[in-house]
Amino acid sequence: MAFFSRIPDKVLRSARSILYSLRAEKLIYRTHRPGDVIVMYHNVLPLLKRDLNMRNVSVADFTQTLSYLKKNFCVIPLREMLTTESDLRRIAITFDDGLVNNLNYALPVLEALKMHATFFVSTPWINGSASLWPDQLSRVLQEVKGDILFGNRKFSRVVHNHFKCMESGERLEMALLNVNHSVVETFIAQLISDHGIDLENDRAPEEEWRVMKGEEIKILAASKFVEIGGHTVSHRNLLHLNDQQLNAEIVENKHYLEQICKKDIDMFAFPFGCYSQRIVNACYDVGYEHLVAVTEADERIVSKNEISFRLGLYNDTSVVDQLHLINKSFA
Repeated sequence: MAFFSRIPDKVLRSARSILYSLRAEKLIYRTHRPGDVIVMYHNVLPLLKRDLNMRNVSVADFTQTLSYLKKNFCVIPLREMLTTESDLRRIAITFDDGLVNNLNYALPVLEALKMHATFFVSTPWINGSASLWPDQLSRVLQEVKGDILFGNRKFSRVVHNHFKCMESGERLEMALLNVNHSVVETFIAQLISDHGIDLENDRAPEEEWRVMKGEEIKILAASKFVEIGGHTVSHRNLLHLNDQQLNAEIVENKHYLEQICKKDIDMFAFPFGCYSQRIVNACYDVGYEHLVAVTEADERIVSKNEISFRLGLYNDTSVVDQLHLINKSFA
């Protein structure tokens, strides 16, 4: 292990790529224990667009990854994974947010490969909004020139739409995640005003930012390879909401999806993976049975069902690197 730790990461990644191309990647992993891994996607677009944000992957990369998973693992619906036990290496595929590209580009791949996925869908259309604030921010940051001031700190563009505070190393999106949503809305509105940004005429394709409408959710949910889960109305950080706001976010989203899908919605994903005991209790109180997150919360959470964690796949790593993360989870 000490020897490998001295090999530059770039060399290791190149070696992995060669082994994967030769279909000899099993030489990397000493063991192949059984277990469960839930992978998390957000957006699938015709072409890779790293300049928007890390959440977008291309149709080609998505297809390549899913084809590999189908060949090398037991890919099952998330519900089956959460309600059964097995001695196999099982994978469940999930999506967060519910942008229209899920319907237009992810679903055809899933159906062609006959693979299941669970889509956790936000419903901002309830409040008359077509997009979620992280995607609105991505569109705005494309037009921003120069540095950005927020919370008495300066954030500079590092690459593409990624702004970072050079003193603390914190990314702008993470800084916004940790304040009240009213502050976020005001900040984005001020950016739009200060930089003369016209989102109505920026010509950004809807597939990059628009959340599905009711009829589109209905079409997605009709696929035998799809299950729908809740993801709040407006994708706010639930930790910063009072009890009334929290209840509205999860209840209105759940009821709307149930009306669209004509079935109970009992699976829920926390926006940004942020949760607490109060939020877990609120989810169970409204009828959610299965909760998924990204990482474990700082505080100890007592729940009647185990909160399931997911492996996020983003465009800041290659397909091979993503497959390595998945394979390593079973090693």
